[in-house]
Amino acid sequence: MRRDDTAYFRGTLSFRCGKLAGDLALDCGQISPTEGAELARNRAAARPQGPPPSSGSPDASNQSDHAPAGSAISPNP
Repeated sequence: MRRDDTAYFRGTLSFRCGKLAGDLALDCGQISPTEGAELARNRAAARPQGPPPSSGSPDASNQSDHAPAGSAISPNP
């Protein structure tokens, strides 16, 4: 929410339905460059720390950079 009672939102909806899968990026509320930078900082702070899974990991091929923790996408569909 902004001080003038308007709001902005930026998010990604990752979906999979049978063979149809994709990511839908949403930007609503005419996000300013300052707000965009704040959202980028928040996203970076929310990412898990540590090395990414190796390509030999059983779940590595099913993980998406766009699916946040707690999303409805199961690592083993």
